[in-house]
Amino acid sequence: QTPDDTAADPVRYGDAQSDLFALGVTLYECLTGALPYGEIEPWQIARYRRDPRAPSRRRPDIPIWLDHVVLKAIARDRRERFETAEEMVLALERGAARPLAAPGLTPLAVRDPAALWKIAFGIALIFDALLIFWLLFLPR
Repeated sequence: QTPDDTAADPVRYGDAQSDLFALGVTLYECLTGALPYGEIEPWQIARYRRDPRAPSRRRPDIPIWLDHVVLKAIARDRRERFETAEEMVLALERGAARPLAAPGLTPLAVRDPAALWKIAFGIALIFDALLIFWLLFLPR
């Protein structure tokens, strides 16, 4: 394409906002290891009709403020995205300046399901041993 073609229709050929969208997609992929809309082929355009999952859904250690920045950068509607790179940088700086909150308590079943089963097995084993002792050795 010639520069005149791209200047005639910046929405079709790209502009600063599309660069910020690409930066948001790259940031999403760096944080999660996956693309926000999945692997898109031309015949899979319907995937763009859904909002992408928040990065913290894939990696719970991502702060919520970074979720908001990334999701705003990759919003489907251009009007919801950052208008300028300066606006995105300010959002990142504001978020990075916030103190990191203590991680919330998550249930053991979510953190380590295997540990939950080990504990349940241990309790059942102790209960069974006490029941056998009671049945065999205590007078009736």
